[in-house]
Amino acid sequence: MDKKLYILIFFSLLISCSDSGEVPDESASPKIEALARVQIGEQWGYINVAGEMVIPPKFDNAWSFADGRARVKIGDQWGYINQTGEMAIPPKFDNAWSFADGLARVQIGDQWGYVNATGEMVIPPKFDGEDAWSFADGLALVKIGDQWGYINATGEAVISPQFGDARSFFQGLAAVEIGGKWGYINAKGERVIPPQFDTAWDFSDSLARVEIDSRWGYINAAGEKVIPPQFDAAWDFSDGLARVEINDRWGYVNTQGIVSIPPQFDITRSFSEGLARVKLGSKWGYINEKGEVIVPEQTDDPESFSEGLARIKESGKWGYINEKGEEVIPPRFDDARSFSEGLARVEINGKWGYIDKKGDLVIDPQFELAFSFMDGLAPVQIDGKWGYINTEGQVVIQPQFDFTFSFFEESAQKIFGRWGYINTDGRVVINPQFDFAWSFSHGLARVKIDDKYGYINRQGELVIPMQFDNAGDFRK
Repeated sequence: MDKKLYILIFFSLLISCSDSGEVPDESASPKIEALARVQIGEQWGYINVAGEMVIPPKFDNAWSFADGRARVKIGDQWGYINQTGEMAIPPKFDNAWSFADGLARVQIGDQWGYVNATGEMVIPPKFDGEDAWSFADGLALVKIGDQWGYINATGEAVISPQFGDARSFFQGLAAVEIGGKWGYINAKGERVIPPQFDTAWDFSDSLARVEIDSRWGYINAAGEKVIPPQFDAAWDFSDGLARVEINDRWGYVNTQGIVSIPPQFDITRSFSEGLARVKLGSKWGYINEKGEVIVPEQTDDPESFSEGLARIKESGKWGYINEKGEEVIPPRFDDARSFSEGLARVEINGKWGYIDKKGDLVIDPQFELAFSFMDGLAPVQIDGKWGYINTEGQVVIQPQFDFTFSFFEESAQKIFGRWGYINTDGRVVINPQFDFAWSFSHGLARVKIDDKYGYINRQGELVIPMQFDNAGDFRK
């Protein structure tokens, strides 16, 4: 059974270089193998995990496979190939985008239309680039002339262009502008909420924020002003509360229109684990969903809760509070970080150690630098070199590396100026020998030597020789 491989990074953060592919909508896709796009010279092709060139390099650009299709470019034109390299949709588009509701927006000349998964142009190109949007709820917002309307999947204008401006459908309604005022229509084009607002946005928690005479309020799906326009600014609802501003002060209203937390703060933030950060003057504090200030405005920097605790800073020292606002670990550290796996790293007199949630030092400050625990191990620096300790403070991987971060499964790292792999015991299982290396995907990892790319397996064997000018991860 393969062992997990981990990596150490030298002068660099972990880099993810996975390709993103376009996703056509196909109702019945056969089982397909993973393919990776590779570049030889100026051309792109595809190989399988055995290193076989199943689709020869012949494309000027190519994207990863998704649902059995890949978007490719030949000359100045875009099309789609299938898993065997056959042109499922011939290259005839000046540009092409991903599928949504079974259709993809494609460009011919200066006009955009829509094709289905077989390449049939079901909606001919007749829209300008910014005048056609992706499908949502079975309809696409399009502009014809100076007016906006909606088309269905056959291109039929089921809601004729008649709006000065409009938004896509969301939760069965769409905001539209008629004669300088905003209202809402349903999917049949019926005006369910007459145009009367200066601005209108999507519904959230069954309410939508609207503006009348520079004042913001909220309406329900029937168009009733359940929260009359009265706020200088307002945001969408989240978890039953919305942030609102009155006279440069921020508070919260609930979905019943009750100002449950009166505007009094200079800045407010979203709730996290039942608490929200608020700022008054130059200090930050915390309130609960009832608006009760459980932590007075005395902390210098805002911090979200992690594992039930949040760090606070008072008079230059760091400590921790719980969700009740109780100071469970008094500020006494020169620096401190969030809890991870029950421990938090703290600094005292230039050295780093770890405390538990009681504030007890379980690992004495002794490290020049330290990072958080992940999978039971944490990177620490001693005498300029990095190694790993366990949660007992025992050095399980001796300090020997120029730099490192927390462990990540199946990812590539750099050791002594070259890239290789170690396991959780600290044993180098693939010797540092590469100029660069990436994470494993489908049992293989991309590696680079000089200017060429190849692939190794988890035993470090070069199963696909260095031959490509560029390469990507394996994707289906």
